[in-house]
Amino acid sequence: MTVSGQARSRKTYTVTIRNTGPHPVKDVKLSGKAFGGQNVVGAPGCDISGTAVRCTIAELPRGQKKTFTFTTKPRKSKGTVGMYVTVGSVKLTLKAR
Repeated sequence: MTVSGQARSRKTYTVTIRNTGPHPVKDVKLSGKAFGGQNVVGAPGCDISGTAVRCTIAELPRGQKKTFTFTTKPRKSKGTVGMYVTVGSVKLTLKAR
C-alpha cells in the first residue's frame, strides 16, 4: 500500500491511498489534524470535528486507489498552515504558505 498527499492550496489538501499489494486491504483508517490555526470544514466520506478528520475504507481492492479531499478554513491569511495525516504506519505533513 502506498500513501501520498499534497497541499493544493492553503485551503485544500488531498491524500491518495493505493493498494499496490496482491490482496484486498480491509479496514484502512486515515486520521488527520489541521495545524496553523485552521479548522477542517469539508471531508466527503469522513467524520470531521474541529481540527480533526477521520476516514475509514472498508475494503480497497487490489490495484485500486481512493483519494480524499479535505477543505479547511484558515483563521489567518499569513503563516504556515497544513495538515498532519496518518494512515497505518505512514505519516505525512502537508504544508502550505
